[in-house]
Amino acid sequence: MNFKTKVKTAIIALCIPVFAFPQTDESSKTVNLQEFVVIGTRSPQQTANLAQEIKVINKETIKKMGVKDIADILKQTAGVDVVEYPGLLSGISLRGFQPQNGSLDMKTLILIDGRPAASTNLAMIDLNNVERIEVLSGPASAIYGPQAMGGVVNIVTTHSKDKLAGNVSLSAGSFGSWGANAAVGGKISKQIDFDLNTGTENQDKNFRLGKGNFFRNLLGQKSIENRFLSTGVTQNMDDTRGDGLVRQNTTYDKHHVNGRVGVQLDQNWKLNLSGDYVWANHVNTPGDLSDGDKKPAIKDINRYSGDVSLEGKLNANNTLTLKGFTGKESETDYTTYQDQYNPDFSVTTLAVKPYKSYLLNTNWTGLSIIDVLKAGDHSFTFGVENQSAVVKSQLFDQTGTENITYSPDYNQSNTGIFAQGNLLMMDKKLVISTGIRLDLMNYKILETKFFNNPERKADNQVFSPSLGIKYHINNYFALRASVSKGYSPANIYDIAGYSEQADWYKAKHVGIIQGNPDLKNMESVTSEAGFIITNKTDKVRFEVTYFNTVYRNNPIEKMTFPTGTKLTAAGDTIDSYTTYVNANRSLIQGIETSLTANLSGSDRYTLNAGIHWNHYFRAQAIVDEYGVGETKERMHNIATNTLSLDLNFQHTNGFFAGLNARYVGDRIDRNWDYWDQLVETRYGDFIVMNVNTGYRHKNHQLSLFVNNLTDENYYEKRGFNLPGRSFTVKYTYSF
Repeated sequence: MNFKTKVKTAIIALCIPVFAFPQTDESSKTVNLQEFVVIGTRSPQQTANLAQEIKVINKETIKKMGVKDIADILKQTAGVDVVEYPGLLSGISLRGFQPQNGSLDMKTLILIDGRPAASTNLAMIDLNNVERIEVLSGPASAIYGPQAMGGVVNIVTTHSKDKLAGNVSLSAGSFGSWGANAAVGGKISKQIDFDLNTGTENQDKNFRLGKGNFFRNLLGQKSIENRFLSTGVTQNMDDTRGDGLVRQNTTYDKHHVNGRVGVQLDQNWKLNLSGDYVWANHVNTPGDLSDGDKKPAIKDINRYSGDVSLEGKLNANNTLTLKGFTGKESETDYTTYQDQYNPDFSVTTLAVKPYKSYLLNTNWTGLSIIDVLKAGDHSFTFGVENQSAVVKSQLFDQTGTENITYSPDYNQSNTGIFAQGNLLMMDKKLVISTGIRLDLMNYKILETKFFNNPERKADNQVFSPSLGIKYHINNYFALRASVSKGYSPANIYDIAGYSEQADWYKAKHVGIIQGNPDLKNMESVTSEAGFIITNKTDKVRFEVTYFNTVYRNNPIEKMTFPTGTKLTAAGDTIDSYTTYVNANRSLIQGIETSLTANLSGSDRYTLNAGIHWNHYFRAQAIVDEYGVGETKERMHNIATNTLSLDLNFQHTNGFFAGLNARYVGDRIDRNWDYWDQLVETRYGDFIVMNVNTGYRHKNHQLSLFVNNLTDENYYEKRGFNLPGRSFTVKYTYSF
């Protein structure tokens, strides 16, 4: 065992007994066996009465983290894999699938109050009105349909029903950051309640990368490994670049407003209307660190969503919910530089006056009808829902002239019909959860300017079953097992995209990339088994889940070469054709563990602890790359090990403090510094530690957050390193 391995093993071993920890007081444990959630069956159920693996992150936990992005919440508490970039862009994944953002074929479904979040970017979902976040690990297409291959995240918003209450807060911190927020909610009459929240979040100065690197040095992670797949040669590369560097072009302003009105129509029926709007203009993005300050970008991004729902009881055992929703996500990109290709094949990058170069709009609409029947301890859910997303884009040159964009406009929609049963038998010792769903998928390529394409359609059907069992052997020990199917719709660009890529070395020569209309949806079958050990009061809980996922039909590139000379409409010579085909089956195997404990020994304080460890024995992907051919490789951006440790203390006199440490093991990614050949980079391990402390007195609270305590220079995506150590002070007045 080498030195690096010994150090990593020692850190994990030492942390398990010392830190075992999720958040603050007894009411804020990350997982509570008796907590009610809706994610498992689309109706309120206690987590103890569900067969699925579900984590709950509550409001108190979120407040005390002092983070601004839901991805940051999830990576610290739920062990998700992450891609995150400066400039308000992030995405996640569960259960070993590659984390994504910006597309409709993501493998983790994001919901708000049980309906699609109308966002492909987690950074644009507001945290300020979140009551709790429910995380279901494992495929849930039998409940929710598309995108739920790896799991589901349901963001539950605040629904105030008591007397009027609210809060205002002000914050300031490192890198010229500051924020303000105000919230109020409650009953304004016997029939009407509401919530209203608005605020702003700003970073007026460019952030600095870490330079202390205590953990990087301890782990010996100053270099990373490149592997050239065509030759099998490996080489080490320095990974200390950017230490202490002020990262230019990282400022932004972000604003939000959200509201809800509930009207109690009578004793059985209630109408709710809600909406949220988040916008950020002139967001600076720095580009890859390897480009220095040469290739920044600017973007305007905004997102809104809203829904109207009617919920009530048809009788004492029958609840009906009708919900309609709409949403829009928009991004406008501005180009700030231009590459010039020199005769010696070198590239000169020149700054240009920023101009609008790309506009992308995605519009969502949907309607659902869900009927829940109770029969003793059993519940049955029946429903039908229709969801549609329309994606349109435009591309402009420096003169403002519109050109052909990257892919035609399209509409992706599906209608799902589903039924689930949650059976509690043998005096609630045996839980059986089963579900079936049929989705009717529809792809429609729309007539698009410059493409000269007629509208065309494609349809397919997906059947998704699931079966889960949990058996409580006694009050302290339970076994669980399940098998379920998941699927993710094929990317429309892989189906119908078209682009021409110029050859850098030969003028008037291009390669054609075009979609395959026969591409199938990506599908998976997951088998999992595990156990839960808890004490009588649920103050200590240990959970282990092993899972095995077989998936197929992931799209891979396939390149062919024309016979003879082929020309484009513009007269360019076509050197190659690249399209997409479905790959054979691949495998993901892993284990998820968590240990939580309430260590309080006195009525004067609470002390909670938790440790969450995820390990992948295998996370494979099949790819087909130029110069290598079809090959099986590790899934990109998936850490072999992730470990999250939490310790939180709350005293009755008002003092509180917390610590979170996150360890991320080695990951594999494509190294695009070598654009002309396939090179895999093995990222180094990292540890990031965050702390918070503060004091509450009556209606006042003063908090201090220190993120990246040891000032690590680290990244979720290499080249897009994240901020070094930062401090934030926040004052909150509650009324």
